[in-house]
Amino acid sequence: MHIRKVLLTLVVGAVFLLNTLSATAEGLSAGAAFDTSGLDAGTVGISYTSNVEKIKVIIEKNSKRLIYNLNNDGIEENFPLQMGNGEYKISVLENTGGNKYRYISTENVKLNLSDVNDVYLASVQFVNWDDESSAIKKAKELTKDLTNDEDKLKAIYSYIVSNIKYDFAKLGTLKSDYLPDIDSTLKSGKGICYDYASIMAAMLRSTGIPTKLVKGYSTNVKGYHAWNEVYNKETKSWITIDTTYDSQMKAAKVKYTMEKEDGQYTKVSEY
Repeated sequence: MHIRKVLLTLVVGAVFLLNTLSATAEGLSAGAAFDTSGLDAGTVGISYTSNVEKIKVIIEKNSKRLIYNLNNDGIEENFPLQMGNGEYKISVLENTGGNKYRYISTENVKLNLSDVNDVYLASVQFVNWDDESSAIKKAKELTKDLTNDEDKLKAIYSYIVSNIKYDFAKLGTLKSDYLPDIDSTLKSGKGICYDYASIMAAMLRSTGIPTKLVKGYSTNVKGYHAWNEVYNKETKSWITIDTTYDSQMKAAKVKYTMEKEDGQYTKVSEY
């Protein structure tokens, strides 16, 4: 039976390529608050209050950098330091018009994790969770009698594939800075690929299984996409899992497998 590839579109306004953003250090001043208490989990917390709408965070290590949106309401958001151990430069920038930004605050931190995969257990901006979350309570319920990671993974995976439906209507209503809300996804039982990948990562992380939220492209779908990579501690390798695609294959009563072939997926970024 031939199944037409499903159009899956992901709003990715939260991350920008550096060449779209022009920044200057003129007017550098203290303003943003940096919370380094989460360094042992591979994260840094940042908060900032401003009447400027567009605020960016740049996280740099060696020649690599990632750019995020930051809210301007003073509420702390956690960001992952996912480029391995070593020195990081973290900056907060404020929009001055167009694609021009000025530096507000900069902090240098050193990451020294005994296991660099611990960062993929943390609650961060794209995978935001805590023990009081309804989705996390559901994960604990699903895994309460299970003792190994493989069984926990299968239980959570099966629940998401069976209970979350793809929300085609949502695509036209999203803002460019959209962030997933795992409890909203759980309650509504609907979401786009970004929502699927976020709730999957959060639920697995809460059970102690390192999980990435990955963005990029797949031969299985059209358009920019999101999926997960889950760490297998026994083989010390990452396996590719796409709950968005599998939920639709299940609904169409088409055969599918949990673990995907790496060649079907092209990674652009991971968190």
